[in-house]
Amino acid sequence: MKRRDLKSRKGITVCSFPATKPNRKTILTESLLERDFCYHLEWDDDVVAYESQPEPIRYFYRGTYHIYTADFLVDFVDESQKLYEVKDTRFLDDEIEEELNVIGEYANASGFQFEVVTEKRIRARPYFTNLKHLCDARASTPLPQDLENEIINLVSSNGCMSISEILAQIDVNLIDIYRLIALHELNFEINSIALGLTSKVSSNNE
Repeated sequence: MKRRDLKSRKGITVCSFPATKPNRKTILTESLLERDFCYHLEWDDDVVAYESQPEPIRYFYRGTYHIYTADFLVDFVDESQKLYEVKDTRFLDDEIEEELNVIGEYANASGFQFEVVTEKRIRARPYFTNLKHLCDARASTPLPQDLENEIINLVSSNGCMSISEILAQIDVNLIDIYRLIALHELNFEINSIALGLTSKVSSNNE
């Protein structure tokens, strides 16, 4: 079955995302919500590759066959694969959920896991805002290694420091600290605390 080509489709919002898995490439999505989901895929260390608009699957529902194209196909480190449907909850009702359950069964029969994700998970704050900061920082220009080591050693010797305290002692920029967090050289509670100057970080060297 033929894949959908977003470049040639008219009347839809086509967004782009600078993916890095497995290599640097541009991912095209049909919505801003799908683009935002890419930040989660980039951050998840269990994800090794992902693509939008993968090969469609055929399924039978209410007396006829249909063609379904997932929003994403994701490859994981354990060699499993999952199809993702990104959906705004405004467009979910009982009938759509029933059909998505059928699609999930056909996806499973074809060797794929299947999951529906909504804006409630994708844009949950402060996690999502933190993700955007850290994914952008990870792609920034790295500091010289000796300067990175100086930052890590400073934090390690103090046990825990706010980002503003680090910047007061070492002449670097905020994005440089974010990059070290993104590379897991510095620890930060990404799930529940908004990233900023007052954020406390620790070192993996402790």
